[in-house]
Amino acid sequence: MRTHFIQKFKENDKRIISYYIGGNLSSNQCLLFLNGLYTGHTAWIKQQRYPYFRDNYKLLFIDYHGVGDSVEKREEEFKFDDIVDDIKTILDEEVSDKLYVIGYSVGGMLALWLSYKFQDSVNGLILLNSGSKTSIYANKMIRGLLTLIEDGANLKSIFMLIYPWFHSQEYLENMDMDNFVLQKYAEYNGNSKSFRLLIKAIVNRPDLSVILDNILIPTFVLSSEHDIIFPLPYQQEIQAKIKNCKHELLLNSSHASYIENHGEVNRFIERALKDMTNR
Repeated sequence: MRTHFIQKFKENDKRIISYYIGGNLSSNQCLLFLNGLYTGHTAWIKQQRYPYFRDNYKLLFIDYHGVGDSVEKREEEFKFDDIVDDIKTILDEEVSDKLYVIGYSVGGMLALWLSYKFQDSVNGLILLNSGSKTSIYANKMIRGLLTLIEDGANLKSIFMLIYPWFHSQEYLENMDMDNFVLQKYAEYNGNSKSFRLLIKAIVNRPDLSVILDNILIPTFVLSSEHDIIFPLPYQQEIQAKIKNCKHELLLNSSHASYIENHGEVNRFIERALKDMTNR
């Protein structure tokens, strides 16, 4: 089954932001999917095809600053806050009523800040393999990534080193499309200068742990048993600090649960949405 999306652009004096809408365009309920650091809307293919999401909600996906088809006009530094503010301008145009934000990995960090800063605009928050901070492994990996980009390393070679960190051994053993996937990663992040600016903005993000107590909207958090990027204690912190929060642990899963365990993840998201809409 093919999933059709309309690509749109939002422009200001600093950048052009590319985004995609699909699903049920006549719905007054919108699901905003905020992806991880290295891929865009195509990474959510299993969620895009899931009938409950596709038939009941408008689906919205955004290329972050300087990646995918988004373009930085000046290639100057920007802040984590700027990413969230630009997301909000798109939401103001595309969301007519209810908004539920689904954030994966780094996208979950953006979702936390968005839900804190514009709480009146968000009706519910779902976090997948995310947290208010990353593990020491992830911190070292990201800083190493910055160094490699600054030294002019080939992006495909960089992703060859990074890619295995996200997946389980079983998934990697059965993956016969490494070159295809890695090439897509490199193409999506093709402008190394802009990609570096995006990474720096994420590294220099605000301390998200101090805002958790102020997030009052319904929140659902999914952890993976073998996630070394955002280990289980990081989601438990969110559950402890956000008052209206529920948490589930996915056994035998890695950081990329929404790909490897998409059936279980999709059902988790569906349960969360039904819980929030029935309140």
